[in-house]
Amino acid sequence: MSQGTVIFSIAAKNYLPFVRCLMASVQRYHPDAHRVLLLVDTVDGYFDPEQEDYDIIRSTELPIRNSKWFHFKYKLLELSTAVKPYAIELLLEKYNATKVIYLDPDILLFRPVDTVMLALRDASIVLTPHLTETLDDDLRPDELDILRSGVYNLGFIAVRASENTGRFLRWWQQKVYDQCVVAPSVGVFVDQKWIDLVPGLYSDVAILRDSGLNVAYWNLKYRKIIRNSSDYLVNGEPLAFFHFSGFDPRKPEDVSKHQTRLRLSQLGGATSLFLDYRRQLFSYGYQKCRSWPNAYASFANGARIPDLLRQVRYDDPDVVTRIQDPFADEGYESFCDYWNTRLWDKEGRPTRITRAAYRIHELREDLRTVMPDILGRDQTAFLKWLGSSGRSETGLDYRFLSPMLEEVARSIPPEPLPPDLPPVCHAILKGSGPTQKVLTRSSVTRWFNEIVERRDSGWKTTRLAQRIYDERPDVRAVFPVSRKSTYVRFLEWFITSARVEYQLGEDFVQPMHRLWREAVASLPDRTSRARCKVRKLALALAAPLRAFVYRSNHDFARHSLAPSPLSGSSSAVGPLPSQVSQAPRLPKDRSA
Repeated sequence: MSQGTVIFSIAAKNYLPFVRCLMASVQRYHPDAHRVLLLVDTVDGYFDPEQEDYDIIRSTELPIRNSKWFHFKYKLLELSTAVKPYAIELLLEKYNATKVIYLDPDILLFRPVDTVMLALRDASIVLTPHLTETLDDDLRPDELDILRSGVYNLGFIAVRASENTGRFLRWWQQKVYDQCVVAPSVGVFVDQKWIDLVPGLYSDVAILRDSGLNVAYWNLKYRKIIRNSSDYLVNGEPLAFFHFSGFDPRKPEDVSKHQTRLRLSQLGGATSLFLDYRRQLFSYGYQKCRSWPNAYASFANGARIPDLLRQVRYDDPDVVTRIQDPFADEGYESFCDYWNTRLWDKEGRPTRITRAAYRIHELREDLRTVMPDILGRDQTAFLKWLGSSGRSETGLDYRFLSPMLEEVARSIPPEPLPPDLPPVCHAILKGSGPTQKVLTRSSVTRWFNEIVERRDSGWKTTRLAQRIYDERPDVRAVFPVSRKSTYVRFLEWFITSARVEYQLGEDFVQPMHRLWREAVASLPDRTSRARCKVRKLALALAAPLRAFVYRSNHDFARHSLAPSPLSGSSSAVGPLPSQVSQAPRLPKDRSA
């Protein structure tokens, strides 16, 4: 293989085990190729790039205009695909490459991709189709699903340096700069759907139909795999690379979360292929890495960015010139102010519906069908839905729900609360909490003490601790979720200072103490564990004074917590039946 060949992938740091598996297979079968990871993330001390056996380029190094807004407007799936044509162009230049091959991180090579290299002698662009035979059952994905997502699978694409490739990449960049979204209802599915046009727009495109290329759940029905000695054969041909798209090593029997057609036990020779891959993932640190937070999932202050509200620039185009860094505090305040602004009804009267609520409604076909007029006659019904199941379904935290849930709370008589709860628990339960008709002390305590895991960091805390963390900007600043080392420190703060500040009894602190002991026990050396114990003791001794200072600087008697989606993790993103990233724009000139 030419020294001018680059094989690369794109991933966030929580996907490093997949990348390591891929790159090990590339090293084995194409040792002369440059191996590169484009990291759509920051390192933040979670791993040492120098210890990885491939080059790492950060997505912020790509020549993308308004790069910070580019990283802000897309959720991780969209961002990871939107950077692809920019990365290919950079790699062609940086490595003086004649060929660049992209592979999704969940791909594994089983032999050299000679057919791809041969095709690139004549073609500038090489693609593989999702389907090479029909799907004649009623399982998923069906052929209509494939049409919605794209004819060609962009887990693989290969290009040769040429003038034609340059034109193609510039065209592709223009399309994904603003329109790399998950929006199948309007004919767009990230970077992939655009490639349907490429064989018609460009003449030197090779479409490879080989059975051994890009084998995955969508074509596995008719690509039969058998193991022959140490090799795998697909319909009698050698397996070149397998795409484990949607594979969860914790649930191997499902094969892929994107399909209903196959079970692992039905795959014959392919069963060992999946199980071997699962073992490799765990050996490369899957359990450790899977909960690592993505840097672009949160603002600089640690607050999670709601994916369904990211594309504020479509509704407020001037925000890009007004705010230089959307992740910074200025961006956070502007973001919250914009989405919490209330709208007017058709008669020009202010409603209780915010821009955030209107966006949720527009994204949900089921809600639009049942409650079509949320600025009018369906306003109360929509707010009641939002105050109940809507909180967990949307995944929005209290910053965006509280302006409306407070209105709901005023119209619903409060349930009697156990009198001996800490004041902070009373404040939370006024707007959200367990749904039991009779709230007993034990049921409320169990509910507050339930362990939940933040998706933006993997931190495990109690519901109460998580809510206090979300409420306190000063605490988020000291213990940002973007830094792994601050987790143990936050646990220590809660079981010492927060305990005194919020007048918490032992029953509300004991679960966090248990999490602290587990976290400390997992530290690699005795010195680190001893340091934590000394620090906790010092914090406990200083807690009364720290609480006095905090209460002196805050009107603690009026301190309350706004309602929050505490029926699950406040960092969890609930399912949206119609997942469209770019929703219809908000009604103009209706903000109250």
